Amino acid sequence: MTIGFPDIPRQRALNEPISEMRSKLTQASTELVTGRKSDLALSLGSRTGEYNLIAKALADINAGTERLNLTKSRLSATSTVLSQIRESLTQFSVQAQSFFVEGNDLQNVPLKEARNEVSKLLQTLNTSFGGRTLFSGDEVTTKPFISDEQFFAILDPIFGDVDDLATLDGRLTEFFAEGGQFDTEVYLGGNGNAAGVRLPNGGSIEFGFRGDDISVKKALEGLVRIVYAPEDSDASFINNSLKRLFRSEALLIDAEAELGRQQNIVESSIEVSLEQKILLQQSEDALAGVDPYEAATRVQTLETQLQTAYTVTARLSRLTLTNYI
Repeated sequence: MTIGFPDIPRQRALNEPISEMRSKLTQASTELVTGRKSDLALSLGSRTGEYNLIAKALADINAGTERLNLTKSRLSATSTVLSQIRESLTQFSVQAQSFFVEGNDLQNVPLKEARNEVSKLLQTLNTSFGGRTLFSGDEVTTKPFISDEQFFAILDPIFGDVDDLATLDGRLTEFFAEGGQFDTEVYLGGNGNAAGVRLPNGGSIEFGFRGDDISVKKALEGLVRIVYAPEDSDASFINNSLKRLFRSEALLIDAEAELGRQQNIVESSIEVSLEQKILLQQSEDALAGVDPYEAATRVQTLETQLQTAYTVTARLSRLTLTNYI
């Protein structure tokens, strides 16, 4: 009769170190792949608190950098829209001024173009970015303006039948005055600014340009004056209308310059945050990281030990009493 060797208790005694080596090999392999210690609490001991503080600081920087990047993109989108509006107004006002300087009568003035310019302006200002409107102030989910159709539906009954310049001028002034119909019926945004963004140095970036800005009012008023100007309007009325457009363009340039200044501040803040992140990451890596060469050596050593243990176990399991004796 053949009697197997070793017996069950001895087989179990061999399996225990093998199981332990397999566990260590799994841990070492994971650390080799991830480059991170698998059990930080055990590895760091009393320095766990230090690691947690660094990890919290890194998380804060990542969140702050994400906000700054969104802010940068929002400022850029706002600047792009204002630039488009300004360029369109410049093109229209220069063409209109040239037309009047040449002595053409108002009957041939491109009123349709002025009306189209109003529509284009309102549609452009209703632009959204990242699910938030750009020019609605603190009402970021509401479009800043009614549609161009609704706008002219309000204007036509007020200005459409006026043929007296003094009357037209008075009604226009009243319509665009503070608290007038423009503020109450045309502009739908909030009276406050959209929430600002805190900077790492303690400062903040404010989104201060709203659809009820004086530059927008001047642009719309200048265009509306041309749209509803009587055929016998004198040169001074037209010139005053164009002056409002030129004034609007100058104000928009100022707004673009301010947006550019804010973008530079945000970019500098992002650079500072990235530098801080590098330093913190180095400290975090020193605590939680593993040496890839040491980890590879440990994996290789454990693999060799485990293979040896498997070989020995297999040999022992094939022993018989005759072999043993």
